Amino acid sequence: MLAVFVQAKTYDVVFIDYHLEDKNGLETAAMISEVIDKNNIIIMTSFLEWNKIEPEAHKLGIYHFITKPLFPSSIMNTINIVIGNIVIYKRENVFRFFLI
Repeated sequence: MLAVFVQAKTYDVVFIDYHLEDKNGLETAAMISEVIDKNNIIIMTSFLEWNKIEPEAHKLGIYHFITKPLFPSSIMNTINIVIGNIVIYKRENVFRFFLI
């Protein structure tokens, strides 16, 4: 899945779950930050867990997170923060999201 992401290089915002099978979300974020702007990466985790991983995330330049469970309003609020509160129109009027 990550290989597909790296080849495409067309995503505007990337959501990464902190709990992945082979590595954690921060390790994955560090890998893909070579392809996408770190400011466009959102880590999905619990609020309590974010407090534990926040220092490491900040060292990697990752500042955006969203807590689970996910709600449509919190997803849109986080996206608006990440993209700078601009209207969601880009590249053929569609933003491309990738969920890891």
